[in-house]
Amino acid sequence: MDSELLQRFQTGDPEAREALRNHLRSIAARVLLAPQWRLTDVGQVRELEQQAALAAMECGGDSPVAFATAAMEQATTRCIEQVRKRDGHPVSELSANLLARVALETATQPEMNQANTLLVDNPASRRLLDVARSALRTAVRAQAAQPAPVEQPAAQPLPTPGRARQPASPAPARRKLKPSRSTPGRAGENSLSRPPLSLILLVGVLVFVGYQRFSPRPEPVEVTLSWLLPQELPPTARAEEFEGLARHALLTMRSGKCRQAADRLHMEFRKDSEDFWLRYYEGLAWVCSREGLKALEALKDVDQEMDDPPFGHPWWLGQAQLLAGDLTAGLRTLDALANSSHPRAPQAASLSQAVREALD
Repeated sequence: MDSELLQRFQTGDPEAREALRNHLRSIAARVLLAPQWRLTDVGQVRELEQQAALAAMECGGDSPVAFATAAMEQATTRCIEQVRKRDGHPVSELSANLLARVALETATQPEMNQANTLLVDNPASRRLLDVARSALRTAVRAQAAQPAPVEQPAAQPLPTPGRARQPASPAPARRKLKPSRSTPGRAGENSLSRPPLSLILLVGVLVFVGYQRFSPRPEPVEVTLSWLLPQELPPTARAEEFEGLARHALLTMRSGKCRQAADRLHMEFRKDSEDFWLRYYEGLAWVCSREGLKALEALKDVDQEMDDPPFGHPWWLGQAQLLAGDLTAGLRTLDALANSSHPRAPQAASLSQAVREALD
């Protein structure tokens, strides 16, 4: 998409509108097809890409980059909505559109302040934000990796019958041609199968301008593994056995505020370093917050120091190992649990299989 096409669109040219819609559909499709979202229904993806393209056109813009960014934002918003519906996420205080804008770094400063406040106590939305950032990086890399279309040489006219072939004359200077007229169906097909070089360059701009500011963590594999883990709160049945701040921390985790609980439990364990139940619950809170290294450190202490570790310890230890990047140890722990008579055995088998499929 170039400035000339944009100008024609703004003047109401129906062919320019169709061409712009096809360009934006191509961009939206790259976001929707990112594997992090796990959207496998082709019909649903096509419908969502059309919705995203039309919404991006309504948002308007004064440059090709603005339209492309709007298409990515609208596609990301729809992906977040689909994931929340599919996985049964609780109602969040963060709208899907706000999460998408934060992921793209197009949110205004007041919106960023609002999002940062709400994300503190919303682990599900934090994980969705990580997934959105990873999916957008994947989409940009996939688009930039598309080969530029090769320009086909113009067909040479056949010689007129009965006349001798004239010697070739020097080719005149090539003039800039107006876009050829074609049917909407053919234009859509060509746009989706062979994106033009201008679109690839446009997305390249987004790579170097919009995404250089992204935090390098978490890596795409880590994000995928994090997303595969069950969306469940750790058990806190023993909360009432504790007193003071420790009890309050466990009740905080029961309400879903895992990161806040983890920090408080860590401080309580430092006061009473002999109570490894505090350390165990701290490890669970870090798993819930998807902080793999901190979770693994805590749960390793429990494994080494408690003669009889808690019944659910292997389940949470396996998740901590995966989050910390020790995939071999994590899969080994889950496989051992899956082959036992533990109530978590079916979940361990399912998670182990999902991780292996994601890594293939």
